[in-house]
Amino acid sequence: MIPRGPNSPPLVVASKAMRWRAPLILFGGAILAASLLTLYFQFEIIMHAAPNTELFMDHRHQEQNEKNAKKKRGGSKLPRIAIISSHIPSSQAKDSSRIQLLDHLVNKVCYAHLWNYDFIFNMTPGFNNEDIDKAPWLEFGTWHRVPHISSRIGDYDWILYADIDYVFTDMSRPLESFLKEFELYGKDPSVFLPLDQRPSKFMFSAFAVMLKNSVFGSAVLENWMDFGRGLCPNGNFPREELNGKLKYDWKHSDQPGIWYSLVKTHMDFFQAQKDGTVTHWCNEATGFVNSTWGFAPEINSYFKKINAKTGSDGKSLRDVPDAQPIIWSTSNMERGTPYNGLGYQMKFGKRPNDTEALMAFALHKAKEMPDFFHMELDICKRIHGCYANYTNDGILQIGCNGIQYPVATG
Repeated sequence: MIPRGPNSPPLVVASKAMRWRAPLILFGGAILAASLLTLYFQFEIIMHAAPNTELFMDHRHQEQNEKNAKKKRGGSKLPRIAIISSHIPSSQAKDSSRIQLLDHLVNKVCYAHLWNYDFIFNMTPGFNNEDIDKAPWLEFGTWHRVPHISSRIGDYDWILYADIDYVFTDMSRPLESFLKEFELYGKDPSVFLPLDQRPSKFMFSAFAVMLKNSVFGSAVLENWMDFGRGLCPNGNFPREELNGKLKYDWKHSDQPGIWYSLVKTHMDFFQAQKDGTVTHWCNEATGFVNSTWGFAPEINSYFKKINAKTGSDGKSLRDVPDAQPIIWSTSNMERGTPYNGLGYQMKFGKRPNDTEALMAFALHKAKEMPDFFHMELDICKRIHGCYANYTNDGILQIGCNGIQYPVATG
């Protein structure tokens, strides 16, 4: 006990009355505190349950703002893209039932693996014997890609059809980079095409064709197939036979068919621009397609007359009309740009040199492949486990990193 001095305050001694009131005060305080807590929790429940509170409205408004912002920036969802290639043995290329360019397949499946695209290889005939009896040119292998694309385009946003002898040389560039380039310049195409080394022309080698799952893209496929089944009373073009079968001529391939389809589809969708450039598809006197050279002059004259533009990047893309549904690749041999769209045609005509080929996104080339192709092919096989080979039973297998890609046969 602390000793008390003369100046200490008087000692207060609690009376009996104060002693019994203290517990009562404490008990009352506890009841008051409990009541306040009850009111607090009731208020919290009301606030969480009330659908029209300002707090809830602010939260919902914030969510809507986020959704609107996502729409404005295109969202985070990537387009669904598939790469399709096919092989149907025919007299068109005098090839065997076995694919010779297996390394070219490894290149494509490696690219698809790196960018998480579906890769579909189709060896199923797109036409039956009755179809071929009516239109003998459908026997030629390249025609089968039209039904191959048509059967799968509904599953994807974009499909790139690539010939077997088409290879990617810039593995670091995804197909989305082209789509973003178009979006940047305010273009919304449904067809993306390569361009031969003649930018003043609209005809092209169809070694690669990129089609959008759109009304226009579907119409291109339909008109392409209509041409394939025979546009005119006597077919499409005069024919020669060899050993009792139709002799192959490039005009009987699907190449003139896509040229026709692009013109026909564009005319159907843009009636105001139908100017009579091509109105009579068939020559009444001959019963064949009214063209002097496989519909090449017609595609060039039509798109030139309506002021269509070629180009897939920079100034050339800027000058493409916003409503133009077809984008032709830039030909950098003529324009001095490091970009060349879907790739170089290197099988005939004017070709790029080694430096220009090194800058290419892709090449249409079957033989004497450049050194960098073999270097990256080795990396694809060794690091990413990519392969394309035949089993002992003659079954084609394609895959990467333990994932086997579908090979449709029939």
